[in-house]
Amino acid sequence: MLGAASTGTGAVAIDGEETERRGLVNATICEAIRSRKLIMFAYADLIRVVEPHLYGVTTGDHEILSGWLRPGYSRTDPNGGWRTYRVPDMGSLVLLPEAFAGPRAGAAPVFRFFLFPVS
Repeated sequence: MLGAASTGTGAVAIDGEETERRGLVNATICEAIRSRKLIMFAYADLIRVVEPHLYGVTTGDHEILSGWLRPGYSRTDPNGGWRTYRVPDMGSLVLLPEAFAGPRAGAAPVFRFFLFPVS
């Protein structure tokens, strides 16, 4: 994990740079959900354009984003659809000016708690 070091107790300490990056990512995702704006980011060596819908922590303690992948941004499913992204694996996150209509019907992952849902 970039920017992290073992504390010797099994816990991982996060340095200031990583903490700042996480804060910016958190703020960008929450603003995108609040304002219903698209986000673009690198994920698994591909660029994704997504309607962010749910941001939270799963029952497995993974920080994730559930969103609607816009059509044309997937080789396996050109029509887009629901996707779940591990937030620490997202890179080059950008808030786009284009808005989306709002909530979509569909299954959401099991969250332990929500950090921010679209409304």
